[in-house]
Amino acid sequence: MSSDERIFKKFLEKGSISEQKKMLLEEKKCSDKLTALLGNYCIPIDNISESDGKIYAVYKLPKNVKPLSEIINDVSFSDCTMRVRLLLIKRILELVCAFHEKKWYCLSISPGMLMVEDFDIPMGNVGKVLIYDFRNPVPFESVNERHNFNVSNKYTSPELLIHSRYDESKSVSEKSDLYSVAKIAETIIGDFNSIIANGNLILLAMLRVFISTGKSPEPEYRFESSENMLSVFENLIKENCFFEKNDYTSMFHQAYDNFFEWQECLISPDHLDKNMFEAALSNLEDQLLRVDIDKYRAEYFYKLLRELSNKYKNTITDEQKVRLAILGIRAKNNLGKSFDALEIYESVRDLETMLEEMAELSPVIASTYMDCYRYADAQKVAEENIIRLHNSNIRMEKKRILLGRSYSSKGCSMGFQHILGADESFEQALYFFNEKDNFWKEIFESRNLEDSDRLIKSLRSNTHITLFHYMQYACETRRKELYGALSDKYFIGKEWTERLKAYISNKDIWKNYYEIYILLKGIYCFYPEVMCSSAFYDEIQKMYDLEFEKEKMFYPLSLIELYLALIEIKVNGSLTENAEKLFKQALTHDNEVKKGNMNIQTAIWYRIYALYNDVKDETDKNKRLLKRLMILCRRFGWADMYSALEKDGKLIDFLRFEVC
Repeated sequence: MSSDERIFKKFLEKGSISEQKKMLLEEKKCSDKLTALLGNYCIPIDNISESDGKIYAVYKLPKNVKPLSEIINDVSFSDCTMRVRLLLIKRILELVCAFHEKKWYCLSISPGMLMVEDFDIPMGNVGKVLIYDFRNPVPFESVNERHNFNVSNKYTSPELLIHSRYDESKSVSEKSDLYSVAKIAETIIGDFNSIIANGNLILLAMLRVFISTGKSPEPEYRFESSENMLSVFENLIKENCFFEKNDYTSMFHQAYDNFFEWQECLISPDHLDKNMFEAALSNLEDQLLRVDIDKYRAEYFYKLLRELSNKYKNTITDEQKVRLAILGIRAKNNLGKSFDALEIYESVRDLETMLEEMAELSPVIASTYMDCYRYADAQKVAEENIIRLHNSNIRMEKKRILLGRSYSSKGCSMGFQHILGADESFEQALYFFNEKDNFWKEIFESRNLEDSDRLIKSLRSNTHITLFHYMQYACETRRKELYGALSDKYFIGKEWTERLKAYISNKDIWKNYYEIYILLKGIYCFYPEVMCSSAFYDEIQKMYDLEFEKEKMFYPLSLIELYLALIEIKVNGSLTENAEKLFKQALTHDNEVKKGNMNIQTAIWYRIYALYNDVKDETDKNKRLLKRLMILCRRFGWADMYSALEKDGKLIDFLRFEVC
C-alpha cells in the first residue's frame, strides 16, 4: 500500500454472514465494472475480507479523501462559505452526469455513499466527489428488473421507494437520481435563514426553485436530465459570484431572466460598492437608449436599483440620486406610468444644488406632464428650465443640447394647448441642435473621431425627434407647406411612395414605426392625390398583411393601423373589409387598456374606438365610451383630462395631437 493511502473498511448491518458475503461479492462486481467505465469517479472495492466472525469490504483510500457524511456532520461545516457549499453540490451533480452519460443510475444516492477529494474549508477547496458504495448503481436497461435496492426515507425518490417496497411495476428513471441530488443539496445548504442574513435574496429565490423542482414528488415536474440540472445550477454559482463581487448589473439581469418578482430580489450586501452601483446605472441607461428596448426589464432593473439606493441613501451621491431618478422616469414613461414618474420627480426636486442634473431632468419631466394631459405644467417646466439654462454656467456644449430639448418640450406643450407661437420654440430647438453650426464644427475639430461621431449621432437623434413633433404640430394646425418643408429634412427619399417603401422594406420594421406613422398621417391630412395614386395605394395594401412586431414596441402601431384604415376609407369612399380589419387590429394592441389601467395611450385607444364608431354610423356608442373614459380619469386622478372631456363632450376631435 502506498504511503499516500489508508485502509477503509465497510461493514454491512443486515443479514447473515453468508448473505452479507454474497451481497459484497455482487457489489465488488459492480465496483469493478464502474471503475472500468468511469474510474475517476469511483473508489473501487479492493477486496472482501473476513475476521472475528465479520465480513467486510476493504478500500485503499487516498489520504486526501473524506466521507461526505462526515464532512456535513462536522461542527466546522457551519463555517463553510456559500461558495464552497455550492461547489460541493456541483461536484455531486458532475458525478451523477458522468453516471448517466455511461447509461448507469446511481439510485438513492446519499452522503453515506460518497467521498470528497481535497476538501478544505479554510482554503475553500472542493475536489472531485467519488462514489464508494456500489449496492444501488444499475444500468439503465436493468433498472426495472431489480427490486432489492438499499433505500432511505430521506434521500430516496418516492417512485424508487414504491418500486422497492410496495409495487415492483412502478417505473424508475434517471429522474430518481435528480430527486436525491436535490435532497442532498438541501442538506448541504442548511438553514435558509443564513442566506437571508447574508443579504442575497436572489440566490435564495433561485435555490428554492432549484430544490423544489429537483425534489418534486412527480418525476415529470423535475429537471429534464442531469445535464439540464447541472446547467441550471451553474447559474446559481454565477449568481453567488456576482453577489461576492457586488456585480449588481449581472444579478438583476439574472433575476429578471429567471422570472422572479422584483420584491423577491432585494439584495442587502454588507456595503454598497459605489463603482458597481455606477456601472449598474450606466447599464440601465444603455437599456433605455436601445431601439429595441425591453421596457419591462428596464422598469424591473430600476426598481431594484431604487431599493438598493434607499438602503444606502447616505452612501450614494446627490448626482447619482438625480441620475437614477432620470432613468426611473424614462423607464416609467416607456410603460405609460406617468404618475409613477412624477412621484420619482417629487423625491428629488428639492436637490436644487444639482443644477446640471436638474436641467437635464426637466425636459423629461415636461414630457411626463404631457403624458398626463397636464400641458400647462409641461410648458411651465420647460420655460423655467430655459431661464435656468440661460443663466447657468453649465458648459456651452451641454447647455445647447439641454436648451434644444427644453425648447422642443415647450413647442410640444404649446401645440397641445393650441397656443400660437409654438413654431418659434421648435425652430429654436432645431437651431441649438444644428450640427452644421460653427459652434458645433469647432467642437468636432477639438475632439477625437469617436467622440465627434457620438456627439453627431446625439444631435441628429434630437433633431429627428424635434422634427417629428414639429410635423405633428403642422398636421394639427393644417399647414401643408410647413409639413412639406419639414418632411424633406425628416424622411429618406424624395417621393412619398419611395419614402414609404424605404421604411416598410426594412427587415426590422418596428424600428420605423414612428416614421411610418407620421408619413401616413401627413399623407392623410395634406395629399389626397398621393393617397389615391395607384403606386402609393398599392404599397399601403402590402402593409395590411405585414406581421407587425407587437411585443417589442407596439406603440404607435395602433396609430399606423388607424391611418391605414382612414386612407383605405378615403380612397374607396366607404368602410371596406380591410378598413374594418385595420380598425379592429388598432384596438387590440394596448395591454394597459386590457388591464384597466390609465395612461395617455388609453385615451388614444378611446379616440380610435370613437372614430371606428363614427365611420360605422354608430356614434351613439360614443356617449358610453366618453362616460367610461371620464370614470377612468376620475379613478386615476386625471383632473385636467376629465375637465376637458366634460367641457367638450366629444371624443372624435379629442387628443388629435396624438404623440408627445
